[in-house]
Amino acid sequence: MAFWSGERLEERLPEVFGSDFVRDKIDCSAYTLTVGGEAYITPDHKVPNPSRHTAVKLEKGDPIAIPAGQFGFLLTKESVLMPDDAMAFISMKSKLKFRGLINVSGFHVDPGFQGRLIFSVFNAGPKPLHIKSGDDLFLMWFADLDRVTERKKNSEPLESINSDLINGISGEIQSAHSLSERIAEIDKDINDKVEKLDKKVFKYSVLIGSLAGFLFSAGMIVLKDKVLNGFSDKSVTEQVDIKKDNDNARSEDKAN
Repeated sequence: MAFWSGERLEERLPEVFGSDFVRDKIDCSAYTLTVGGEAYITPDHKVPNPSRHTAVKLEKGDPIAIPAGQFGFLLTKESVLMPDDAMAFISMKSKLKFRGLINVSGFHVDPGFQGRLIFSVFNAGPKPLHIKSGDDLFLMWFADLDRVTERKKNSEPLESINSDLINGISGEIQSAHSLSERIAEIDKDINDKVEKLDKKVFKYSVLIGSLAGFLFSAGMIVLKDKVLNGFSDKSVTEQVDIKKDNDNARSEDKAN
């Protein structure tokens, strides 16, 4: 098995890619593939209705984001027709690999395969990864078989992301990162509620304190008034009794 050189790629790739072939996309001994017109990204907990989340159509330049800890299916723009005497190997360019994007799909293309390629990817990084339709993202290497083979793919050309693939990973993937992010959001929500509760408690404490102070002051005024009035009444009574005692004493003296 010998891999095709850049010169061999230039000679044979027009029959593999047809009108999609672009000479400038030959990268040493590989051919560069781009993100095409359809993608499916598993939803994280921020998506309102994850069960209704499905593949999206993309125009050139349309952005998509792969959240941390989520999977995606990316369809290539290029359509291929693999010859019967060769097979291919596929991977991703390094620019997103270094940020945590991992290719978890098959790593080869069988002889006889027709249609667009679907890359299954996983974001193992700590942040969402943003890509656009039309981005150069994938690489494809070609190698000769030792003969023209009869054991080849005979399936219908692949032009879109199969619903069976989506059903296999539909819904949110409960990754460690997504769970950590959700816990952080719940913690923040709890802290916000506690802060609001503290503000309410402080507000009512001030109100209750003010009311208690008012009632205490009012009570002291009433008590003071009662005490003073009580003392005043007692003094008058004592004076009356003293006067009566004096009058009685005088009456007794006169009688004697």
